[in-house]
Amino acid sequence: MGFGFLLNTQAQTPAANDYLKPAFHKERRNAFRNLMPPHSVAVVFSAPVKNFANDVDYVFHQNPDLYYLTGYNEPHAVLLLFKEAQTNEKGKSYNELFFVQSRDPEQESWTGKRLGVEGVQHKLGVEMVFENNAFNDYKINFSVFENIIFDAPRTDVGDDINDESDLYDLMKQFKMH
Repeated sequence: MGFGFLLNTQAQTPAANDYLKPAFHKERRNAFRNLMPPHSVAVVFSAPVKNFANDVDYVFHQNPDLYYLTGYNEPHAVLLLFKEAQTNEKGKSYNELFFVQSRDPEQESWTGKRLGVEGVQHKLGVEMVFENNAFNDYKINFSVFENIIFDAPRTDVGDDINDESDLYDLMKQFKMH
């Protein structure tokens, strides 16, 4: 199920530096949040990395729903949108959480520069951003929500045994909550 039809528009993946303004994506998140039923959370995962051969990946194509809501075009991420504002243990209010892959200069020499937490906050305008390895530690009690809107990849997601916070592990951790 794609979310684009709910918002009466289509998402398109732009060229690498052809970003839409952060306000556009924020408006899309707010529009989607307004359509969500009371006491609900939406969970949107990035698209999986597809392997062509043992040492070569296909060109990455983001989940259009995640791109449309955030502008993020990297793998191994999960976005949580809450209908009502939530409060963390420090008393900070939020209505969205975004977990993205960390910066890794060694890997970036092969895969290209990553935005990381600071890049997502600065370039995409999402406030509550964390490294994806913190997803499991960020204790979210999904049982308190009447509705969980779950947008999972429609294809097999491979497990990178060298990465404990890849998409496979993020989905596994979500299912365990």
